[in-house]
Amino acid sequence: LHSFVHSLAHLRSTRQNTVTMLTKIAEKLGILDVVAPWITGNEGIVSSDDTSNTRSQESADEIYARKLQAAEDRRYHLLNSQREAEERAKNHEKGSFVKRQRVLYHHRTEDEHYAAVVVGVHLDDGPENPYYTITYTKVEKHLKNNGNEEVKEVKVEKQTDPDRLTRVPWDEGKTWEIITNSPI
Repeated sequence: LHSFVHSLAHLRSTRQNTVTMLTKIAEKLGILDVVAPWITGNEGIVSSDDTSNTRSQESADEIYARKLQAAEDRRYHLLNSQREAEERAKNHEKGSFVKRQRVLYHHRTEDEHYAAVVVGVHLDDGPENPYYTITYTKVEKHLKNNGNEEVKEVKVEKQTDPDRLTRVPWDEGKTWEIITNSPI
């Protein structure tokens, strides 16, 4: 245990020495003023001792900005990929659908239409005869023993043929919600 603690202390000291050395080199080359410029206050230039917190704050701000940009880039990429996949499927000769695509499902026995999402594409019968697994929410009404009506939202998952599905207009917000909330 003693040697482990000693090793950790040595690593920490070595890391601090490396950071200090690199900072001094950057300062001599004039790079530090570009990467982390000095902040001027009402009294003039702030000393290097006073800027350590400012520089680390700038660094934290830069890291946060990079994270935000990476998240926005990821969002753009995922939405763009989904939109392109939906366009390719639409232009397919049978007009197929893709995972995470918003559709309108026609329940023939109830003669109702439900907003649904494709969660599975199945090609068991060949690529020319796809079928789909969809999910949608429907409202069910039940009569309780006391005579009162109970209304419940029920999530339904079922397999269906493409002839029961209709495309809906692209909606970036709704599509992003599907992408972020779906495990597929």
